[in-house]
Amino acid sequence: MKRFRAPRALATAALLGAFGLLAACTPPEAPAVPTTNWKFETNTVRVNNSQDKVCVLVCVNTHDEPYSLNIAFRVKVGQPGSAQTFVVEGNAHNDVGEGQTYTMQGSERARTNFAGVQMVDLLDLAMGAKLEVVGVWTWAMEEDFIGVNSAANTVADAVKAALNSTVAATSLPSDANQIVSTLLSAVGIGGAFTILGTTLLRITGLQDDAVGSRMYIGLGVRGDLGNIIDSTVGTVPFPTLAIPAITIPPDIEGGQIFRLGSPASLSITNQLMNQPSVDGDYTMSFGFSTY
Repeated sequence: MKRFRAPRALATAALLGAFGLLAACTPPEAPAVPTTNWKFETNTVRVNNSQDKVCVLVCVNTHDEPYSLNIAFRVKVGQPGSAQTFVVEGNAHNDVGEGQTYTMQGSERARTNFAGVQMVDLLDLAMGAKLEVVGVWTWAMEEDFIGVNSAANTVADAVKAALNSTVAATSLPSDANQIVSTLLSAVGIGGAFTILGTTLLRITGLQDDAVGSRMYIGLGVRGDLGNIIDSTVGTVPFPTLAIPAITIPPDIEGGQIFRLGSPASLSITNQLMNQPSVDGDYTMSFGFSTY
Protein backbone atom coordinates (compact mmCIF):
# COMPACT_ATOMS: atom_id res chain seq x y z
CA MET A 1 0.00 0.00 0.00
CA LYS A 2 1.37 3.37 -0.96
CA ARG A 3 1.61 6.12 1.70
CA PHE A 4 0.75 9.69 0.77
CA ARG A 5 3.76 12.01 1.15
CA ALA A 6 3.32 15.77 1.07
CA PRO A 7 5.72 17.53 -1.24
CA ARG A 8 8.80 18.86 0.58
CA ALA A 9 8.01 22.47 -0.38
CA LEU A 10 4.48 22.18 0.99
CA ALA A 11 5.68 20.76 4.33
CA THR A 12 8.25 23.52 4.70
CA ALA A 13 5.64 26.19 4.02
CA ALA A 14 3.34 24.71 6.65
CA LEU A 15 6.14 24.68 9.25
CA LEU A 16 7.03 28.31 8.58
CA GLY A 17 3.39 29.24 8.84
CA ALA A 18 3.18 27.61 12.28
CA PHE A 19 6.22 29.52 13.50
CA GLY A 20 4.69 32.72 12.19
CA LEU A 21 1.52 32.06 14.13
CA LEU A 22 3.50 31.46 17.33
CA ALA A 23 5.44 34.66 16.82
CA ALA A 24 2.24 36.62 16.37
CA CYS A 25 0.93 35.30 19.70
CA THR A 26 4.13 36.02 21.67
CA PRO A 27 4.32 39.53 23.20
CA PRO A 28 7.42 41.51 22.20
CA GLU A 29 10.24 41.60 24.69
CA ALA A 30 10.73 44.86 26.59
CA PRO A 31 13.80 46.74 25.38
CA ALA A 32 16.81 46.73 27.66
CA VAL A 33 16.69 49.74 29.97
CA PRO A 34 20.00 51.62 30.20
CA THR A 35 21.53 52.12 33.62
CA THR A 36 23.80 54.80 35.10
CA ASN A 37 25.93 54.97 38.24
CA TRP A 38 25.21 58.03 40.41
CA LYS A 39 26.91 59.45 43.50
CA PHE A 40 25.74 62.06 46.01
CA GLU A 41 28.32 64.20 47.83
CA THR A 42 28.57 67.15 50.18
CA ASN A 43 30.49 69.96 48.51
CA THR A 44 30.70 72.86 50.98
CA VAL A 45 29.60 73.89 54.45
CA ARG A 46 29.35 77.39 55.88
CA VAL A 47 29.02 77.84 59.63
CA ASN A 48 26.60 80.74 59.97
CA ASN A 49 26.21 80.34 63.72
CA SER A 50 28.38 77.99 65.73
CA GLN A 51 26.54 75.20 67.47
CA ASP A 52 29.26 74.99 70.13
CA LYS A 53 29.36 78.71 70.89
CA VAL A 54 29.00 79.81 74.50
CA CYS A 55 28.53 83.50 75.30
CA VAL A 56 28.96 84.96 78.79
CA LEU A 57 30.17 88.55 78.39
CA VAL A 58 32.35 87.24 75.56
CA CYS A 59 31.75 84.35 73.17
CA VAL A 60 34.01 81.30 73.16
CA ASN A 61 34.03 78.00 71.27
CA THR A 62 33.00 79.65 68.00
CA HIS A 63 34.51 76.90 65.83
CA ASP A 64 32.52 73.77 64.90
CA GLU A 65 33.42 70.31 63.59
CA PRO A 66 30.77 69.81 60.87
CA TYR A 67 30.09 66.62 58.96
CA SER A 68 27.35 64.98 56.89
CA LEU A 69 25.47 61.79 57.64
CA ASN A 70 23.33 60.30 54.87
CA ILE A 71 20.38 57.95 55.16
CA ALA A 72 20.44 56.69 51.57
CA PHE A 73 17.58 54.84 49.90
CA ARG A 74 16.44 53.43 46.57
CA VAL A 75 13.09 51.94 45.60
CA LYS A 76 11.18 50.97 42.45
CA VAL A 77 7.71 52.45 42.15
CA GLY A 78 5.09 49.70 42.19
CA GLN A 79 7.53 46.86 42.90
CA PRO A 80 6.67 45.41 46.33
CA GLY A 81 9.57 44.97 48.73
CA SER A 82 12.06 46.80 46.49
CA ALA A 83 13.19 49.44 49.02
CA GLN A 84 16.83 49.42 50.14
CA THR A 85 18.54 51.70 52.66
CA PHE A 86 22.06 52.22 53.96
CA VAL A 87 24.01 54.76 56.00
CA VAL A 88 27.04 56.81 54.92
CA GLU A 89 28.83 58.98 57.49
CA GLY A 90 31.40 61.55 56.41
CA ASN A 91 34.44 62.52 58.46
CA ALA A 92 34.19 65.74 60.42
CA HIS A 93 36.43 68.68 59.61
CA ASN A 94 37.84 70.39 62.68
CA ASP A 95 37.66 74.10 63.35
CA VAL A 96 35.36 75.77 60.86
CA GLY A 97 34.73 79.17 62.41
CA GLU A 98 31.63 81.33 62.31
CA GLY A 99 31.32 83.02 58.95
CA GLN A 100 33.73 80.60 57.27
CA THR A 101 32.94 78.38 54.28
CA TYR A 102 34.85 75.13 53.92
CA THR A 103 35.10 72.91 50.82
CA MET A 104 34.82 69.29 51.85
CA GLN A 105 37.68 66.97 50.88
CA GLY A 106 37.95 63.20 50.40
CA SER A 107 36.01 61.23 53.00
CA GLU A 108 34.52 64.45 54.38
CA ARG A 109 32.26 64.51 51.32
CA ALA A 110 30.27 61.48 52.56
CA ARG A 111 30.20 60.01 49.05
CA THR A 112 27.05 57.92 48.63
CA ASN A 113 26.95 55.58 45.62
CA PHE A 114 23.92 54.32 43.71
CA ALA A 115 25.15 51.77 41.17
CA GLY A 116 23.18 50.71 38.10
CA VAL A 117 20.15 53.00 38.42
CA GLN A 118 17.57 52.27 35.70
CA MET A 119 16.99 55.28 33.44
CA VAL A 120 13.51 54.84 31.93
CA ASP A 121 11.61 56.67 29.21
CA LEU A 122 7.90 56.58 28.36
CA LEU A 123 8.22 53.49 26.15
CA ASP A 124 10.06 51.62 28.91
CA LEU A 125 7.18 52.27 31.32
CA ALA A 126 4.66 51.17 28.69
CA MET A 127 6.59 47.89 28.30
CA GLY A 128 6.50 47.23 32.04
CA ALA A 129 9.78 48.69 33.31
CA LYS A 130 9.72 50.22 36.79
CA LEU A 131 10.65 53.80 37.62
CA GLU A 132 13.56 53.74 40.06
CA VAL A 133 13.83 56.40 42.75
CA VAL A 134 17.03 57.08 44.68
CA GLY A 135 17.53 59.59 47.43
CA VAL A 136 19.37 60.84 50.44
CA TRP A 137 18.08 62.15 53.75
CA THR A 138 21.19 64.12 54.64
CA TRP A 139 21.86 65.30 58.20
CA ALA A 140 24.10 68.25 58.95
CA MET A 141 25.97 67.18 62.07
CA GLU A 142 28.38 68.75 64.56
CA GLU A 143 30.82 66.34 66.15
CA ASP A 144 31.05 66.07 69.93
CA PHE A 145 31.90 62.86 71.72
CA ILE A 146 29.31 60.23 70.84
CA GLY A 147 28.52 59.28 67.23
CA VAL A 148 25.04 58.62 65.90
CA ASN A 149 25.70 55.57 63.74
CA SER A 150 23.59 53.23 65.85
CA ALA A 151 20.60 55.58 65.82
CA ALA A 152 21.13 56.25 62.10
CA ASN A 153 20.91 52.55 61.26
CA THR A 154 17.69 52.30 63.26
CA VAL A 155 16.35 55.26 61.27
CA ALA A 156 17.42 53.60 58.00
CA ASP A 157 15.40 50.50 58.90
CA ALA A 158 12.37 52.71 59.57
CA VAL A 159 12.81 54.50 56.23
CA LYS A 160 12.98 51.16 54.39
CA ALA A 161 9.76 49.95 56.00
CA ALA A 162 8.01 53.24 55.24
CA LEU A 163 9.07 53.22 51.57
CA ASN A 164 7.96 49.61 51.12
CA SER A 165 4.57 50.54 52.56
CA THR A 166 4.17 53.57 50.30
CA VAL A 167 6.31 54.13 47.19
CA ALA A 168 6.88 50.42 46.48
CA ALA A 169 3.12 49.88 46.76
CA THR A 170 2.17 52.90 44.62
CA SER A 171 1.05 52.70 41.00
CA LEU A 172 2.25 55.34 38.58
CA PRO A 173 -0.50 57.52 37.11
CA SER A 174 -1.38 57.13 33.43
CA ASP A 175 -0.63 60.83 32.96
CA ALA A 176 3.14 61.30 33.19
CA ASN A 177 2.59 64.92 34.21
CA GLN A 178 1.24 63.61 37.53
CA ILE A 179 4.26 61.44 38.44
CA VAL A 180 5.96 64.07 40.63
CA SER A 181 2.81 64.90 42.61
CA THR A 182 2.03 61.17 43.02
CA LEU A 183 5.50 60.43 44.39
CA LEU A 184 5.51 63.42 46.74
CA SER A 185 2.12 62.34 48.04
CA ALA A 186 3.53 58.85 48.67
CA VAL A 187 6.51 60.36 50.51
CA GLY A 188 4.84 63.24 52.35
CA ILE A 189 2.10 63.65 54.91
CA GLY A 190 -0.25 60.70 54.64
CA GLY A 191 2.61 58.63 53.21
CA ALA A 192 6.11 57.73 54.32
CA PHE A 193 6.55 60.90 56.42
CA THR A 194 3.49 60.05 58.49
CA ILE A 195 4.87 56.57 59.18
CA LEU A 196 8.28 58.01 60.07
CA GLY A 197 6.76 60.67 62.31
CA THR A 198 5.34 57.92 64.49
CA THR A 199 8.23 55.47 64.33
CA LEU A 200 11.10 57.90 64.89
CA LEU A 201 9.78 59.15 68.21
CA ARG A 202 11.11 55.92 69.74
CA ILE A 203 14.74 56.83 68.99
CA THR A 204 16.53 58.64 71.80
CA GLY A 205 20.01 58.97 73.22
CA LEU A 206 22.92 61.28 73.89
CA GLN A 207 24.75 61.78 70.62
CA ASP A 208 26.44 64.33 68.35
CA ASP A 209 24.35 67.39 67.57
CA ALA A 210 22.11 67.39 64.50
CA VAL A 211 22.03 70.94 63.17
CA GLY A 212 19.36 70.16 60.57
CA SER A 213 18.43 67.93 57.65
CA ARG A 214 16.94 67.88 54.17
CA MET A 215 15.91 65.18 51.71
CA TYR A 216 16.87 64.95 48.04
CA ILE A 217 15.05 62.56 45.68
CA GLY A 218 16.33 61.72 42.21
CA LEU A 219 14.26 60.02 39.52
CA GLY A 220 15.90 57.65 37.05
CA VAL A 221 14.33 59.03 33.87
CA ARG A 222 15.53 60.12 30.44
CA GLY A 223 14.25 61.33 27.07
CA ASP A 224 10.68 62.59 26.78
CA LEU A 225 9.86 61.42 30.30
CA GLY A 226 12.85 63.38 31.60
CA ASN A 227 11.54 66.51 29.89
CA ILE A 228 8.13 66.02 31.50
CA ILE A 229 9.71 65.61 34.94
CA ASP A 230 11.80 68.76 34.44
CA SER A 231 8.65 70.73 33.61
CA THR A 232 6.64 69.52 36.61
CA VAL A 233 9.10 69.38 39.53
CA GLY A 234 8.33 72.95 40.56
CA THR A 235 4.57 72.51 40.71
CA VAL A 236 4.34 70.72 44.07
CA PRO A 237 6.13 71.90 47.26
CA PHE A 238 8.46 69.44 48.93
CA PRO A 239 7.03 68.19 52.25
CA THR A 240 8.53 68.86 55.67
CA LEU A 241 8.45 66.78 58.84
CA ALA A 242 8.82 68.09 62.38
CA ILE A 243 9.80 65.43 64.92
CA PRO A 244 8.82 66.84 68.34
CA ALA A 245 10.83 66.56 71.52
CA ILE A 246 13.99 65.00 70.07
CA THR A 247 16.97 66.17 68.02
CA ILE A 248 18.05 62.77 66.64
CA PRO A 249 16.81 62.23 64.01
CA PRO A 250 16.54 65.90 63.00
CA ASP A 251 13.47 67.57 61.53
CA ILE A 252 13.23 67.32 57.74
CA GLU A 253 13.20 70.98 56.75
CA GLY A 254 12.33 70.41 53.10
CA GLY A 255 14.30 69.24 50.11
CA GLN A 256 14.05 68.75 46.37
CA ILE A 257 12.87 66.20 43.81
CA PHE A 258 14.40 66.19 40.33
CA ARG A 259 15.51 64.19 37.31
CA LEU A 260 18.92 62.68 37.87
CA GLY A 261 21.31 64.53 35.59
CA SER A 262 19.31 67.76 35.53
CA PRO A 263 21.12 71.00 36.43
CA ALA A 264 19.15 71.10 39.69
CA SER A 265 20.47 67.68 40.72
CA LEU A 266 24.07 68.36 39.72
CA SER A 267 24.39 71.47 41.90
CA ILE A 268 22.23 71.79 45.02
CA THR A 269 23.29 75.08 46.58
CA ASN A 270 22.38 77.38 49.50
CA GLN A 271 20.67 74.73 51.60
CA LEU A 272 19.99 76.12 55.08
CA MET A 273 20.26 73.58 57.90
CA ASN A 274 18.56 75.11 60.89
CA GLN A 275 16.69 72.73 63.18
CA PRO A 276 14.74 74.96 65.61
CA SER A 277 15.56 72.82 68.65
CA VAL A 278 19.35 73.15 68.17
CA ASP A 279 21.54 76.23 68.43
CA GLY A 280 23.54 77.09 65.35
CA ASP A 281 22.89 76.81 61.66
CA TYR A 282 24.83 75.89 58.51
CA THR A 283 24.47 76.57 54.81
CA MET A 284 25.54 73.61 52.71
CA SER A 285 25.83 72.56 49.08
CA PHE A 286 25.52 69.08 47.57
CA GLY A 287 25.29 67.38 44.20
CA PHE A 288 24.50 64.22 42.28
CA SER A 289 26.94 63.23 39.53
CA THR A 290 27.92 60.13 37.57
CA TYR A 291 30.86 57.88 38.35
